[in-house]
Amino acid sequence: MNAETGTALAIPVGVSLVSLLQKEDALEAALKHIEDEARSHAPDLTSAKGRKAIASLAYSIARSKTALDDAGKEANADLRTKINAVDEQRRKVRERLDALKSEIRKPLDDWEAAEEKRLADLRAALAKLQDTGRADALSPSAQIREILEEIEATKTGPEWDEFQELAAAAKEKAIDKFNADLRAAEKREAEAEELARLRAAEEERKAKEEAERAEREHIAQEEAEAAAAAKRLEERAANARAYINQIGVGLIGGKPQSFGILIYELESKLPPLIDDLCDHAPALHELRVATLASVNEKMERKRVDDAAAEEQRAKEAAETAAREAKEAERQRLAEEAKARDEAEAKRRSDEAHRNRILKEITEALMPIPRDAIPHALLDGRIPHVKVLI
Repeated sequence: MNAETGTALAIPVGVSLVSLLQKEDALEAALKHIEDEARSHAPDLTSAKGRKAIASLAYSIARSKTALDDAGKEANADLRTKINAVDEQRRKVRERLDALKSEIRKPLDDWEAAEEKRLADLRAALAKLQDTGRADALSPSAQIREILEEIEATKTGPEWDEFQELAAAAKEKAIDKFNADLRAAEKREAEAEELARLRAAEEERKAKEEAERAEREHIAQEEAEAAAAAKRLEERAANARAYINQIGVGLIGGKPQSFGILIYELESKLPPLIDDLCDHAPALHELRVATLASVNEKMERKRVDDAAAEEQRAKEAAETAAREAKEAERQRLAEEAKARDEAEAKRRSDEAHRNRILKEITEALMPIPRDAIPHALLDGRIPHVKVLI
């Protein structure tokens, strides 16, 4: 048993497990020794003692594993503490020296930043001064004039430093270029204004001619519409006149109508329609009133004729009813007499039929002894008699 770990398997005595883990050959030899010793044990499963020995050996192997693993954890913890201490010192070195570097370099950084901004501003200003593409001869003159004023107001003195000569040359070139563009734009705009004035005058002349033509067409259209309206009014008046005349003979739409419908048309429906026919209305109303009088006269005449005809029909109907009643009474009496005769004949026939059946039954029973009659009835030998069982 090893004195340091107390393992049941042999590990070299007096050897630190941490140092053992740090030497691959020594660790391999120790593991090999444990494996050989464990595998040299002959397992005995036939007895409780043998099975207990197997369990004890496995437990010893587990203890050896735990001891070695714990030694490894202890070694890692020691190393981790040392590493953390070194990392903390490294962090302090980096932070303090970085701060010192920034402190020492700051004046130079500030100067470089200011210099970079100065040069960038001068280059941007020079680029704007050199930018002759902001407008051309086709641009509006107001736009060119605004750019030209801005360039002329730009100073090109010592404030440009090393870019002073470039700025002066760019300004002169831009002024020449935009002055030429301005002259071309002003000429083009003047020509465009004159052309627009001429076009406006031409458009005004055409608009005046078009207005006069439209006025003539409007007058002609109004006259044509007035003529068409008069024609339509005449046609409507003719249609109304024909309609009234048709009503006068008792027709609407070519079909006969009742006096009530005809009078309704003349009294209620036609007046507002005729009123819309302007100059034709008085004559049409005169025709309507005359036609209404004629229709009322015809209706009264028809009423008188219908009343006389109804009276004649009633008289003829009464006479026909009297004749029909008399004939019906005669037929009723004849039918009653016939029914009595038929009933008497049926009664006599039924009585004769009954007597014949009784006679046949009696004749069939007479030769049969009294005690044999039931059997004869059951056997069906008696005519007209059937026993239900």
